[in-house]
Amino acid sequence: MYSPVKAIIYLRLSDLKPDDLDEPGNGNTFSSREQNLRELAKRLGWTVYEVIIENDVNSA
Repeated sequence: MYSPVKAIIYLRLSDLKPDDLDEPGNGNTFSSREQNLRELAKRLGWTVYEVIIENDVNSA
């Protein structure tokens, strides 16, 4: 039996400046990145069940 692929979209942008943030405090480019990734997932037949967004988080 076929089981659909479940996908997580992970968006991260470091070194944000105040002008880079939209009204909810997310990076301006996150909206377009998320939309592009959702479209890709749809074309591949994947189900996006979670979106994780990290703003300006050090990896160290």
